[in-house]
Amino acid sequence: MIDVCEGTIELNLGKDLKMKFEIKDTMRKPTIEGQLFYTEEMDPLADELLEELSLEDHLQVALTKDQSEGYLNSETEEYLRLLDTFRPVPNIFCIEELDEPLCEVLEVSSTDNSIESGREQESAIELDIRCKEQAQGDWSELKAPKVDLKPLLKGLRYAFLGENSTYPIIVKSELQPEQLDALLVELRKYRKAIGYTLDDIKGISPDLCIHKIHLEDETKSSIEPQRRLNPNLKEVVKKEILKLLDAGIIYPISDSTWISPVQCVPKKGGITVIKNDKEELIPTRTIVGHRMCIDYRKLNYASRKDHFPLLFIDQMLERLAIHPFYSFLDGYSGFFQIPIHPNDQEKTTFTCSYGTFAYRRMPFGLCNAPATFQRCMTSIFQF
Repeated sequence: MIDVCEGTIELNLGKDLKMKFEIKDTMRKPTIEGQLFYTEEMDPLADELLEELSLEDHLQVALTKDQSEGYLNSETEEYLRLLDTFRPVPNIFCIEELDEPLCEVLEVSSTDNSIESGREQESAIELDIRCKEQAQGDWSELKAPKVDLKPLLKGLRYAFLGENSTYPIIVKSELQPEQLDALLVELRKYRKAIGYTLDDIKGISPDLCIHKIHLEDETKSSIEPQRRLNPNLKEVVKKEILKLLDAGIIYPISDSTWISPVQCVPKKGGITVIKNDKEELIPTRTIVGHRMCIDYRKLNYASRKDHFPLLFIDQMLERLAIHPFYSFLDGYSGFFQIPIHPNDQEKTTFTCSYGTFAYRRMPFGLCNAPATFQRCMTSIFQF
């Protein structure tokens, strides 16, 4: 009788003769010195067999297992024979490094050899485009963003940093040609500092500035439902979300404890004069579109306020009054340049018809965003 649970074996040799063996004690004290019991070898052999049987790729078995141990499948042996018959092919090609630029090599090769097929023509065109990009550098015409040139006020005009009216900037129309050329030459040195789309935003290093959302003690989270929007405003929200997703500024999230609703507000243009029903002229501000905003009022109410001092407008104007030139370098999407601390990103979650999303960069509407931005600008310009 074999008792697996107790690890014993009983042999009945007669009515009054029984022999009982303790397997564990017997394994610890072999009768013959140096003797190995079969149970000590069967476990690793069984594991190795099961591992080989679990592999469906016979080529992998031939590459990883030693031939002296044998194979279980004939296909593995066939793969081993094919591997043994392989002989390395000597390298008949000699690759040399070119000291000349790529454009010069292409120009010489194009004069010496003619293109024989359409595929070679396409490759030559691609290389030619690559040469032009290398020559133009960061101001390549092929990479130029599509910018809508809007009508400017009197005294301003457009100038272009790239060829064929690409990379526009706004300058004063009274600048002399030599002054304008000197300005363009200086601006072309800083392509990465000039942004035309959200993709151009590199962001400020978190070591320099990062936005944190500190809540008051014993604050309860707030989860608000989405608000109804008409079809036109839904389209505005959809375009804005797709633009922010492509730029990596927001990301989808599903388990946030803070959710704020989306609201669309009108973009106000210039003031014009219209007639009312009584033929009276009334100044009215025109609406040129809508802007997607997040209602962070409940989050702002629960946040501890940052009292970093902001600049006074009159002092800024006094500092500008003594200078003959005024350069207006606008911080393109300045708030989006500042990252949010990873632990606080979920607090910026907003909801709409297309899901719930959270910001990686600092959005508009947070109560401490102006203070964080001013602290960042102060730390930059004080050096």
